[in-house]
Amino acid sequence: MAEFVAPKVERLSDSGDAGIVSLLVGCAAERDVVEHRIEALAPEKIERVGQFSLRVTIGHAKIDELCDTPGIRSIEPDDTDVYAQTDP
Repeated sequence: MAEFVAPKVERLSDSGDAGIVSLLVGCAAERDVVEHRIEALAPEKIERVGQFSLRVTIGHAKIDELCDTPGIRSIEPDDTDVYAQTDP
């Protein structure tokens, strides 16, 4: 299980809501390995953030499975309201 799961993420998991959320996932293991494990959960989207993190967009129903994924250090809500744009 992740070493740290933000209380807001725990509440989303327990809510029973069918919504989708973006979460910041800090990796304790190699990011490529963690990313591959998360892909098995069929998230909506995975993006690389910095050197050691991933932004995972996933359904509330899959949060518990995400928290149990080996190699994850932390899971926090992605409260970022500004994203860098990439050139086309």
